[in-house]
Amino acid sequence: MTREQGPASDAVQPRAANRSQAFKGTLYVLLAASLWGTLGPLMRLLQANGLTALEIGFYRAAIGGSALFLVARWTSRRPLERRDLPLFALYGLVSVAAFFVLYALSVQYNSIAVAVVLLYTAPAFVILLSWRFFGEPVTGVKAVALVLAFVGAALVAGVHAPRTLAFRAVGIVVGLGSGLTYALFSIFGKIALRRYDPLTAMGYALLFGALLLVPVVWAFSGQPAWHVRDLPVGWLAVIGLLPTAGSYALYTSGLRWLPPGRASIVAMVEPVVGGVLGWWLFGEALSGPQLLGGGAILVAVLLLQRSPEE
Repeated sequence: MTREQGPASDAVQPRAANRSQAFKGTLYVLLAASLWGTLGPLMRLLQANGLTALEIGFYRAAIGGSALFLVARWTSRRPLERRDLPLFALYGLVSVAAFFVLYALSVQYNSIAVAVVLLYTAPAFVILLSWRFFGEPVTGVKAVALVLAFVGAALVAGVHAPRTLAFRAVGIVVGLGSGLTYALFSIFGKIALRRYDPLTAMGYALLFGALLLVPVVWAFSGQPAWHVRDLPVGWLAVIGLLPTAGSYALYTSGLRWLPPGRASIVAMVEPVVGGVLGWWLFGEALSGPQLLGGGAILVAVLLLQRSPEE
């Protein structure tokens, strides 16, 4: 090997390592988004058993947070330090409690299609916040991927059907609020990972969120979230462990290798998974525009994964 070949060869190894880490992070986020895509069918089952959206949110946070907390303690993970209590209290308040409440209200005031589209303004918020606080560059590839993914999510949600586009001012406000609080999940997660592993970070965030949801559920339902009733314990365990504990742990783990802006775009495969499950489990037809939207989201993910700019 000549002297000129040495540095070039050395430069290839970090690049290959970075690509490997980026692929690993993308895989984790894709798995997380796939689990989130099961939320629709699972929430339908639980609502058929008499639970409200807010009650489901409380049980998700309580069961998922408890599971992650126990696993973190059992594996001797780092315990939460007192000085970080405000961080995790804010994490749970904004990205769990407020997000669950605002998205439930968005579904109440908007059509499902509009609620989903407003929720998926989140990646735009993430990209702006990541640029401001982490110095994450807003590249051309990322901008194109964001537009593709957002248009794809809108088509999958069904905004091409005029009857789905019913707008109300309060609905727009709470819908954008759900997108912002969803976006802040990535920002808080990136900060928490500087000091804690993903299981500890998400366990405490979910537990704080569950605690803060208690008075909200009580106010809306007139009784505590844990009031005695014939609870579908099995389905609650599934929704608490898979699309809550599992997905949040996977997504937060992916943030170790991916910048938040990129991760938030990759996570937009969630409505594709939800649409496929709706077709498979409930016989919901997938129209041509919805299939086109799903393809646009997948192209956006591939564009981010293959581009040297990213």
